[in-house]
Amino acid sequence: MDDAGEQPVVVAVAVSAEDDIQGEDDQSQLLFSLSLMCTFVMVIMCMAGVIGNSLSLFIFTRPSFRKRSINVLLAALSASDLFLCLLAIPVFSISQLQALVPSLSKMVAANVLLFAYPVTLMLQSMSVWMLVTITIDRYLAVCHPFTVRIYCTTTRALITIGLIVLFSVGYNFVRFWEWTLNTENSTDELQIDEVIQPLLRGNQMFMLLYQNIATLITQFFVPLLVLCILNLEVRHHWSCQTSYTSFKTP
Repeated sequence: MDDAGEQPVVVAVAVSAEDDIQGEDDQSQLLFSLSLMCTFVMVIMCMAGVIGNSLSLFIFTRPSFRKRSINVLLAALSASDLFLCLLAIPVFSISQLQALVPSLSKMVAANVLLFAYPVTLMLQSMSVWMLVTITIDRYLAVCHPFTVRIYCTTTRALITIGLIVLFSVGYNFVRFWEWTLNTENSTDELQIDEVIQPLLRGNQMFMLLYQNIATLITQFFVPLLVLCILNLEVRHHWSCQTSYTSFKTP
């Protein structure tokens, strides 16, 4: 009698376990489908960015455009955004690509990701500070027009671009040691995110001081603060100039 009573319980537990496994599989499949959809949208946006920035770079590098500092800065911004869009595709889609194309070498994909990830962040830093520099250039042109010929020259623009490149490379160079390859196990049995293991990223102090605090200040807080202040100053100057012009007009 006891065995007969326990058998339905065992069957119920087994059915419940199968339902849980099926539910987890369905959830994993849903997450993978959403990941593929987001990756597809990201690739489309990156390709649009590649086309747009290529056209901008072609225009701003024409001889007639290279005579003004703003065009030199815009050409540099277009170049950094162009390469950023190109490298963002493998960095953010390599896992999905490896799942769709099993024949893709995981070791090759991992090495590409290890190189492209730091360079992508370098280009991101360049784009951020190029935008800040362009805003400063426009602020001087609008609010201090008599100093434009002194400060807003092509030579100063090229020097500024060089300093931004040096800062971006120097600040993000440590990211080459943020991840490392897992060489202890056979890569044939691992996914791409298991082949790459955290190195410096596994250090809590590195994550707190560099990844969180320093990056937040240098890549987000300070640039956004400068952009807000200078654009508000430009808007205020235009408002005052418009009011003055309207007052003088009979």
